[in-house]
Amino acid sequence: MSRKIIRQKHNEIESSSDKNDVIDIADSYDGTWHKRGYTSQYGIGIVVDILTGLVIDFEILSKYCPECTTAKRDLGRMSSEFDIWYKAHKPDCSENYEESSNAMEVKAAEILWKRSVKNCEIIKEECLNHVAKRLGTGLRNKVKEWRTIAGSKEGSLKESTILKLTNFYRKAIKENVPDVQKMKTAIFSSLYHSSTTNKSPKHNKCPTGLTSWCFYQRALANNEKPKSHSSMKTKLSEQVLEKILPVYQRLADNELLARMEELIRQGLPGVDEATIENVIEHLKDLGMIYTEDCQYVEEAYLTHLLKPIHVKKLLSFFKKFSSETIAQPNIVYNLEFEEKKIKSLQNLLCHFFHQCSTINH
Repeated sequence: MSRKIIRQKHNEIESSSDKNDVIDIADSYDGTWHKRGYTSQYGIGIVVDILTGLVIDFEILSKYCPECTTAKRDLGRMSSEFDIWYKAHKPDCSENYEESSNAMEVKAAEILWKRSVKNCEIIKEECLNHVAKRLGTGLRNKVKEWRTIAGSKEGSLKESTILKLTNFYRKAIKENVPDVQKMKTAIFSSLYHSSTTNKSPKHNKCPTGLTSWCFYQRALANNEKPKSHSSMKTKLSEQVLEKILPVYQRLADNELLARMEELIRQGLPGVDEATIENVIEHLKDLGMIYTEDCQYVEEAYLTHLLKPIHVKKLLSFFKKFSSETIAQPNIVYNLEFEEKKIKSLQNLLCHFFHQCSTINH
């Protein structure tokens, strides 16, 4: 049924001459596990159509079969009775996977794509959020490699700075897609802007004009003297800039940026960014999160980190309540807040964690 709807929706946009023709669609693949870590007995891979949000195909992998476990116990694993029983049971056996739990997502993808229609070209488009994660990972690796660029001193590469740079990178791409050169300029403008000083201003890549986000360029457009760079909140030293520049050069490669033209979000589609901003602002107004936590909340929402462990991490930012009780379809928390705030929070977070409660319960 879902495939018929998908074909119908795509044909409304670009009609096909034959109802059996293979149609070009953009899809997203993601995998999840029964539990976090490398010991999960079950995993699932899902292919979702981007246009409709409907599941095209899925594959469940299992390292456990309850019938086999019972038969081994009752008949004996090495007995001839078990061998006879297993031959009849094998076609219906739930255990279809023997490798590591960590590799389930990759194996499910392999199975799904191998059973798809042959001789159809597949074009891999990069996921913005995954690439932004690579930037964060690359910067953290530089901190491990060069301990001198870490620390709490001004201009060092702190964790809070890495989160901000990752957000700048994501924003630079989103606001300039599909123009590769504009994306590239915006990426480097945020980097050089953060490493600028009064003695060495580096704003030549920053957007110009009265509406520029760069205080230096806005001042020039107003024929005013730019204010001191000491008031900047995100600062990088020259030493840090030198060490992290190769990471930026790698992740601002023209071919990589060109593959993000459609900004496909891997993971389940259907994210409403206005909803994200509204939820975050309301949570701030209620005093349930602080400003510095907003980036984490947004990243977790955008990348759909909706497994229970991630929900608990998110909830750790919300003051005076526990994440132990999560119900479906309405999410209920053991809060110490007054009743009004409880209701407000439930209404706000019901949509926020709706996919989590749907997937994990």
